Amino acid sequence: MRRALWLIPMLLLIAVLADTAVWYVAEQRLGDGLTAWVADRRAEGWTVTAVAPAPGGWPTAATLTLRDFELSGGKLDIPNGLSWRADRVVLRLTPRDLHKLHIEAAGLQHLRVSDAPRIAYSATHLEAVVPLQPEPLAQVLDLHGEGVRAHVSIGGQPDSMTIESLAVQIVLHPAAGRGQAAVSLAGAADNIALPERADWALGSHVRSVTLEGAVDGPLPDAPSLPQRATQWRDSGGQVELQDVALRWGALDLTARATLRLDDQLQLAGSATAQVSGYAPTLDVLATHGVISNSAAIAAKAMLSLIAATPVKGGPAEVEVPLTLKQGVLSMHQVPLLRLPHLDWPAS
Repeated sequence: MRRALWLIPMLLLIAVLADTAVWYVAEQRLGDGLTAWVADRRAEGWTVTAVAPAPGGWPTAATLTLRDFELSGGKLDIPNGLSWRADRVVLRLTPRDLHKLHIEAAGLQHLRVSDAPRIAYSATHLEAVVPLQPEPLAQVLDLHGEGVRAHVSIGGQPDSMTIESLAVQIVLHPAAGRGQAAVSLAGAADNIALPERADWALGSHVRSVTLEGAVDGPLPDAPSLPQRATQWRDSGGQVELQDVALRWGALDLTARATLRLDDQLQLAGSATAQVSGYAPTLDVLATHGVISNSAAIAAKAMLSLIAATPVKGGPAEVEVPLTLKQGVLSMHQVPLLRLPHLDWPAS
């Protein structure tokens, strides 16, 4: 019996040593992967800076913490590129799954895309998950966020926008050919509080937004963004939105759409939408000047003729075709609104 008792601390010591060995291997893998990733990004013209990473996380995980992390570049793909800065970025590998890298961004963060103003934001939790051994035909990125708060300026006054929960999955298909999905996207956001200082026709609270779609390939590798867009258009490229849903104010909308670029590199396409709450929605849009009163009256009259009341009751629903041509969104030949012109950077 005494000999058996002596085995207990020995087994515990072996377990601790084994766990430490796994942690050390994971830590080395994290460090080597980070070094290679930074070298690759810099070779592509990106700027990557951070305070020297600090290891940690034992015994539950292997972590590297980077403080004052900043990434900027991408001018070949985005006009004037983008930049992202975070107070702290934590890279994490767990012994249970050494094939998935967890990237957690914490503290105050700043994001600038193209010529848009820099946005400062924070989150209760914001994490991306990336496979360390991605499939050659599909590269996946999962992003999850909770309690996201962006600090914005409306009319020169500070304001904010919050998202209670956010989930996004992006899948890249590098070998996609014509008619195949080169980029697949699925996203959902719940309980969005828009800046209070702005005048939102449908109110400042968006109950939910979901989107599922794909960009057909192949994606060109021309030296400038307009050339890439032109080649993509000429090869039959289009965006397929299989499932779009918006619940905002009285509006409850689901839709499917196909979008492309026209001869002027402007968005064009068609969609089919199922809408309930269309009458009060059109009224408030006209009141706020988003659409004209005549367009609202014509649209309501037309929709009332084809609307149907659900068997289980509730607001009338209607299925309508929409077209986007020369920057104008129309329903049954009735113009609803004009979209902003897409200004492409000089070649």
